Amino acid sequence: MRFGIARLARIGLVGLALAVVAGAGSALAQEGTGSTEERLDALERMLREQQKTIDAQSREIDRLRAAQAVPPPAGGVDGDGPGAPGAESPADAEGAAPAGEARRVDPAVAEQVDEYLGELGVGPADVVAGWKDGFFLATRDGEHKLGINGFIHADFRLPEKDHPVAEPEALVRRLRVDFSATLFDYYKFKATLALDQGNASLADGWMGVEYWKEAKLRVGQFKEPFGLEELTSDKYVYFVERSLPIDNLAPSRDVGAMIHGSLFDGILDYQVGGFNGAGQNNKEFDSEKEIAARIVLRPLRTLNSTWLSGLHLGFAWTYGEPNDENIGGDELKTAIDTAFFQFANGVLLDGTKVRYGLELAWQGGPVSLSAEAIHVRQKDLKLGNAREDLDIYAAYVTVGCFLTGEFVGEETKDGFALRGFGKTTPNENFDPFEGGIGAIQLSARVGYLRTEASIVNSGFATGTDLVVDLTVGLNWHLNRYVLVRVDYNRVWFDDEIILDGQAANGEDAILMRLQLEF
Repeated sequence: MRFGIARLARIGLVGLALAVVAGAGSALAQEGTGSTEERLDALERMLREQQKTIDAQSREIDRLRAAQAVPPPAGGVDGDGPGAPGAESPADAEGAAPAGEARRVDPAVAEQVDEYLGELGVGPADVVAGWKDGFFLATRDGEHKLGINGFIHADFRLPEKDHPVAEPEALVRRLRVDFSATLFDYYKFKATLALDQGNASLADGWMGVEYWKEAKLRVGQFKEPFGLEELTSDKYVYFVERSLPIDNLAPSRDVGAMIHGSLFDGILDYQVGGFNGAGQNNKEFDSEKEIAARIVLRPLRTLNSTWLSGLHLGFAWTYGEPNDENIGGDELKTAIDTAFFQFANGVLLDGTKVRYGLELAWQGGPVSLSAEAIHVRQKDLKLGNAREDLDIYAAYVTVGCFLTGEFVGEETKDGFALRGFGKTTPNENFDPFEGGIGAIQLSARVGYLRTEASIVNSGFATGTDLVVDLTVGLNWHLNRYVLVRVDYNRVWFDDEIILDGQAANGEDAILMRLQLEF
């Protein structure tokens, strides 16, 4: 069986042209089912995928030319490949058959050509595989997908020289592997394996039903809808560690069910759910559950303005009624895990626990601002026959600016509603050979957390009732997937705390991270 490369190229390019036309027709046929922005996004994605296919086909044709020792047509397939003026053709290479002599095609090569033609449309393959922000396997119609990705955080902590308890430490802060799937377009699944600091556990494990963007169902273990910074992935928070208020007061992952959706072309998003209230991978300890709700408003989103569309307002709330929950020994900590407030052994929570959260965020080109305020009210703390209520107030403000001009991280499919800030793509990747420097961002954050002095004075807890911290950071995005962070963190304690027998009124630390996504 013989194949002419020119014939092969024509078949491939005709097949590709038909695929492009069919794809464009399919996208335009859906004109009445989505907004103009959604249709343009779909067409842009389709064109990017088709360009990848063109590049792959060109490389395969070049490989087959070399294997068959057939000179390409003048100018090459694209006009600038092998066969262009001045380029050496395979027939001129050492060992090639003399001009005019018949060439025999290796049967193995012929079989590969048959397979390749099948990929071009003659007996089309049903499944495609590749890599785009992670590995994927999908059916050609897009109804079924399987994705695998993850990231690693290699950290180094350098506390001040005379710190009473903290020591310089290198650690694998996080190692996560995500498995996600889509079945029949509407059924979603995600499982995240966490291999943090040598311990294996389940981070996320949920399934979703998403027939309507206005009302989606999620069931399993995932983050409760509370706190912009908490819902932003660890990969995209501007600092090595989250702020004092969020790290200590916001709920994180729990087992439950949630209804969430987007209304009015993404101007209003909501999430409402019920959870065990026991936390990540913890067994339920009583029959009482926790309710959580969050509303996100982006009033200027549809203006399509670089400086105005990024305004974000949010409110979140949780409510639970613990039944003699043992909180004795629970701690509030700094970024390097120094405990500055600790409940005494034997303290029980037997009333209500309510959280209120306010969010403000704005993105304008390379500049961003975010702020949150949290109030936690715990009623009916018990220690023996004594009773106390506790109110905790906390807030932070973060600012960031890309010195190299990049826009703040891409808005994800769900925007701020579920994921907060997203990935940053540098204008140019770091390349010591070609001169690219990557993306450089400066950031700063100030926060505070206040409990009540009466709780400490009455023996319900030890430590200080007020902590203020300041963090300044440098983020260097070498490319879309590799990031270096360096932070300086300063903490002030309103009252001296005792650490390993020594009094301390504050601490300084440098935190560094190398992040790799795959």
